[in-house]
Amino acid sequence: MTTEIGKLNTVIIKPTERPDSDIKVSTVDTDAFLSLTNRFGLGNGLSKVEKKDVISGAVADEINKIQTEQDQITSIINANSKKTFSTLSDVKLAETVQSNAKTIGFVKYSGSRNINAKTDTTAIKNCIVANNSSEKQLISDSIDLLCNWLDNYITNYDSKITEVLNRGYSELKQSFLLRIRQAIENMDFGVGFGDYSDPDDENTLGSYSFANTGYDTLHLNINRSLLLNAKYFMPERPYSSLDEIKTALANGDIEVTDLVTNPVMFLVDDEAYSNYCKNYIASTLVHEIVHSTHIYDEAITYFTNDCFDDDFYNQDVSGFSQETLSFMQALGAYDISYESGATSTVDYTDGIQYGDLLISHNLNGFNDAVEHGWQKIQDNPAFATILPQFTSKEDCRKELLNFAVTA
Repeated sequence: MTTEIGKLNTVIIKPTERPDSDIKVSTVDTDAFLSLTNRFGLGNGLSKVEKKDVISGAVADEINKIQTEQDQITSIINANSKKTFSTLSDVKLAETVQSNAKTIGFVKYSGSRNINAKTDTTAIKNCIVANNSSEKQLISDSIDLLCNWLDNYITNYDSKITEVLNRGYSELKQSFLLRIRQAIENMDFGVGFGDYSDPDDENTLGSYSFANTGYDTLHLNINRSLLLNAKYFMPERPYSSLDEIKTALANGDIEVTDLVTNPVMFLVDDEAYSNYCKNYIASTLVHEIVHSTHIYDEAITYFTNDCFDDDFYNQDVSGFSQETLSFMQALGAYDISYESGATSTVDYTDGIQYGDLLISHNLNGFNDAVEHGWQKIQDNPAFATILPQFTSKEDCRKELLNFAVTA
């Protein structure tokens, strides 16, 4: 076996700065830069969010507007200096950007614009904060996985939406997918593994953090970071071979149900283990990247997760040896119960899919995302401050309609 990522000496860094309670957000008009999302600021919550009629054709206008904004962002980035981050504590814009940042004025969109086929990952990969090459490569590969999914979604959008809506399901708006791409292509904050040792944090997959310096003229936070939990994304495997698993079963040290409910146990093949980690990270990355666009509504972030996870749920995980596949196929199917009360069936009969690895949040579309998102908001006292006027599950549902196309 090669040295696994989970056993490397990973340095985890926890930002010490916390947001002040009196952070102010600039008032903006309907033509403000990033106007669809920039009103999700501390202090005014969702009270001034721009409502879009998804079905009427407003999506095309949004897309044109996004492309125009991107031209402005690119020109400003080119006019100012950039830097590569070495540690999360050093994650900040270059001094020239902080002291002499140019002001972006809204440019009216006109005519049609071509949508790029591929997401430029240069900026986000320059933001990776890693302790070693293996850790950096894992995050980089996860970014590629996420962006390949995003690019396929955008490029094949019309056919995908037609198919999904005909089946009565929901998908993300293309304009929102372009917002996610825009955030990836202009990322200016560190991405790495954080300190989740606090008992209140240990079960958190990832987090988008912002510091107490507020917003600059680009409507971007300074000293931000996207932190991943190594416990889930670089887990230590208890067994290094299938023979060890068989011995543990024979000795009564574990039960078959242990393998089913904790799939890391049977990820003895290096390539399969790596693909598991990459997919899990990619799913969490898109969640936190959405938060970085000033969207705090968990219904939106979890619905984005659901759209990503659904596209991989029934996809075979490559990298398993035939020996491991045969062993797992012989186990058959098992019912899984979740803390939320939801249940699902893990069935290895036809191979091992990503859905069998319990990466998915086990949501079932739009309404489940609203339910789950509202529950997460209720469970987190901080949201009472961040979203003071966000008072009902119906608020979650209405806000998600700004970003999703429903049947």
